[in-house]
Amino acid sequence: MSKSLYPRGCARIEGGQERREGKVVFLPHAKKGLDSRSKSSIVNVVCAITTPDGKDGCQMRIITQGSLFSWEIVDGSPQIERLRRILAVLPDGKLLRALNKERKGRRDDYPLEAVWNSVVAAVVFGHSGPASLIRELQRNAELRELCGFDPLLGEKAVPRDYVYSRFFKKLLRHADLVEEMFERLVERVRRLVPDYGKDLAVDSKALATYGRKDGEARWGVKTYRGVDEKGKPWETVVKWFGYKLHLIVDAKYELPVAWEVTKANEADSVQLMPTRRASAGAAGGA
Repeated sequence: MSKSLYPRGCARIEGGQERREGKVVFLPHAKKGLDSRSKSSIVNVVCAITTPDGKDGCQMRIITQGSLFSWEIVDGSPQIERLRRILAVLPDGKLLRALNKERKGRRDDYPLEAVWNSVVAAVVFGHSGPASLIRELQRNAELRELCGFDPLLGEKAVPRDYVYSRFFKKLLRHADLVEEMFERLVERVRRLVPDYGKDLAVDSKALATYGRKDGEARWGVKTYRGVDEKGKPWETVVKWFGYKLHLIVDAKYELPVAWEVTKANEADSVQLMPTRRASAGAAGGA
C-alpha cells in the first residue's frame, strides 16, 4: 500500500507491527450512534496513534459490521414494524422464564422465545392456524429473523406443526401467566388513557376447533342480520364447533377491557354480567 494513503505523521502498521516506532493508544469508546442510511452502529473514535516525536497522529473511525444476513439494512414493511413494536412492549418475561424452566436440560431445536414470538405474529397477522403460520415463516425471511429464528438455517429453522401443538399445550398449563399479561397491559393503558373503559361495547366471537375429540367443545350458532344497499333484509347463519370468546371493549379506543372464553353454545347474555364485573376491576371501577 502506498505511503501516500496514510495521513501525514501517522504511524504505519503492517502485519500487526508498526513499521516505525510509535505509540498506539486505545481510547474509551464513544457512545454508539446510528447511521441513517446503513443503520450500522458507529463508534466515532476508537483509537489514536502517537508518532515518535510525541505529537498526536491520526484517529480512526470504525463502523461496526452488522450481520450479513440482517434485514435491518432493508426498510421493513409496515406490518413487520407493527409486530416489532408489539413484541417490544409485551410483558412476557415471566411466561418465558416459566417455559424455559420446564425445558431446562432438554433439546432446544426451536428456541421457545422464537416460537412464542411467532405465535404472537400469527395473532397479529390473522393466521387461522399453525399450517398457515408455517407457510408464512417459510417464505418470509424477515419475519423469521424478527421472531428470533436462526437466519443461517433458512427454512429449516421453521418449527414443524407438532412443535406448535406441544407449545399450545404448554401455554394452557400457564394460562394464569397469559391472563396476567393481559391484565398488566390493561393497567398500562388505563394509566396512559384516563377515560379508557368509560364507554363500553359487548360482543362475542366464534373460536372454532378442528379436532372433534375435544370433550369440552360444543356446537355454536350465531345469526347475523342486516339490510343491503337496496333495502332488502338479509340473514346469515354461522355454525361452528368449539368455543366462544366474550369481549367487552372500549367503544372509543376499540381496545379490549375484559374477556371470557366459554363453550360455543353459551349465550352471550349469561356471560354479560361476569365479564362486566371483570371489566370494572380491570378498568379501575369504570
